[in-house]
Amino acid sequence: MINWIIIIFISIFLGGISFSYLIGKFFFKEDIRDLGSGNAGATNALRVFGIKAAIATFVFDALKCTCSVYIAGKLEGIDGQSIALLITVLSHMYPYTSNFRGGKGIASSIGGIMVIDYRIGIIVLFGVFFVLVLTTKIVSIGSISAAIAYPICLLAFYGLENKTLIITGFILSFVVLYKHRVNMKKILNKTESKLY
Repeated sequence: MINWIIIIFISIFLGGISFSYLIGKFFFKEDIRDLGSGNAGATNALRVFGIKAAIATFVFDALKCTCSVYIAGKLEGIDGQSIALLITVLSHMYPYTSNFRGGKGIASSIGGIMVIDYRIGIIVLFGVFFVLVLTTKIVSIGSISAAIAYPICLLAFYGLENKTLIITGFILSFVVLYKHRVNMKKILNKTESKLY
């Protein structure tokens, strides 16, 4: 029981650190949630603060989930990793540090997925996300597709071997898609903003 308490605490704590918010406040004296799309993620950081802020946001958002999932794996194996990934991403989306207004979970998800299975992480990040962002120039298309690809990859690699991994994978996919619901409408209406 103590291991699960530690996993939940670390996941909530690390997930709740909003790096785009901190970067905006410390380096630009601005609240990123009041600028651009209002989203506290790497894409909005790119648009309002520039490439360096965007890269820093993406890397640190990914690393916080990498850390929580790695620690969880040491404590409770693949089940711990699965739960830590989901909780960390949810805490990232609704951070306790900034009035529960966070990002959409792509960078943090990828950081955790790389620990669970780097093969799936590479497919989701490079085979789906980056390919679609570069070809369509629309980040949300890459993000939505990556969210859909993750549970499909889990089934392809693991089948129903680990129910916790599969269930949390589908839940994660659903919450990421839910956070992108406005983007989906804009894509359908052909009004979604391009990266550049």
